[in-house]
Amino acid sequence: MLSASHAGLKRSGIRHPEVDILAVWQGVLAELRSRALINFKATAPMAARVAVEYENRINPVWPMPGAAGILEELSARGFMLGIVSNAQFYTTLTLSALFGPRWKRWFRPELCFWSHEYGQAKPGRFLFRRAARKLNKCRAVRPREVIMIGNDFEHDVLPALDCGFRAVLFAGDRRSCRPGKGLRAGAQGAWLTITSWRQLIYIAGSAPRQK
Repeated sequence: MLSASHAGLKRSGIRHPEVDILAVWQGVLAELRSRALINFKATAPMAARVAVEYENRINPVWPMPGAAGILEELSARGFMLGIVSNAQFYTTLTLSALFGPRWKRWFRPELCFWSHEYGQAKPGRFLFRRAARKLNKCRAVRPREVIMIGNDFEHDVLPALDCGFRAVLFAGDRRSCRPGKGLRAGAQGAWLTITSWRQLIYIAGSAPRQK
């Protein structure tokens, strides 16, 4: 059903679509019920519970060492922090589970762009362009004044560069870092590679603060 949802969105003209995983799971549960493989209704709360259970078993996540301390420090120094993420409804639940409520203090809600809310995902440029417009409209911040940090070269670094941001590839460990073909081919652009969160402090050291 996930592939069918993606295909349907692509036919509508969205090159990099994002599905609503809650709707997908409701469809899956309804199909299982119709085949008498389960005996409960495919309600939204049940679909949400199944989605969270499945995601955390198939794709367990954890914070990188030092991440919380650096985010706390950057926030305390007055840097504006935001998120551009391929996400679902449970992404914010995961952040709360890993960091507690403090992550909402670090990241400004108006600068958080979740793919499931817009039906479009990375590596498409839509979310980055929306972030650029928001920064310019609300804070008069230009893309070249923004540093984007991501672990995937093709999904994070390249689209950020295309939208005028400066970009940093985070190569914290072998599992999380995704250099992609673009990096091996020697893609051009104003980007850096770091291997620890502490290095962000040095990169941000000369950047202007925003209030």
